[in-house]
Amino acid sequence: FLCFFYLALFGQWDRAMLTLALVTVCVPVGVLLGLMLGIAAYRHPRFDLYVVRPLLDLMQTIPAFAYIIPTLFLFGFTPVTPLIATVAFAMPPMVRATTLALHRVPTEIQELGRMTGCTRRQMLWRILLPSAKPTLMVGVNQVIMLTLNMVIIASMVGADGLGFDVLFALRSQKMGVGLEAGLAITALAIALDRLSHAAAESKPDLYRPGTP
Repeated sequence: FLCFFYLALFGQWDRAMLTLALVTVCVPVGVLLGLMLGIAAYRHPRFDLYVVRPLLDLMQTIPAFAYIIPTLFLFGFTPVTPLIATVAFAMPPMVRATTLALHRVPTEIQELGRMTGCTRRQMLWRILLPSAKPTLMVGVNQVIMLTLNMVIIASMVGADGLGFDVLFALRSQKMGVGLEAGLAITALAIALDRLSHAAAESKPDLYRPGTP
């Protein structure tokens, strides 16, 4: 509440909503792609060893600016460029978190799924992924934070919002405007971080009154 109150108090609400829109678009795409690639790496160890791990090491070593160059050549200065670059930059932690979470599911839980006759799909979506939820939410949190890390860089190629305000303040040497926008990005990051932690710690109501 205090973070969003700061955004409203200092007149950063509209610009923060533009940044939040970027996060709202990029995070689900990055989480979904990372989840699918992590599941594929879990099911195929050789694919994980020879393709996924080297690719992730390369992606996490390349500077953030390098993601913008190829998308800039393909799409130019359009809203598509920062979206693709942000998703590519923020996705690798979700892949690693998914693979690690699935490998850490206790053997007893997997045996229970086999004993109850679960198919391969049911084992994945009803046994493995729910059991791995805490570690998966850590990956989601990392995707959110890395997406916010890209807002200033993404503003160089067409993204609007708080990142553009910081970039404009740096170019025009308006330190006060840049400080306000930078603190607004920090407040937004804190709010999203707390919300993701709350979602990770929430427990479903499995036993409701009146149900067998």
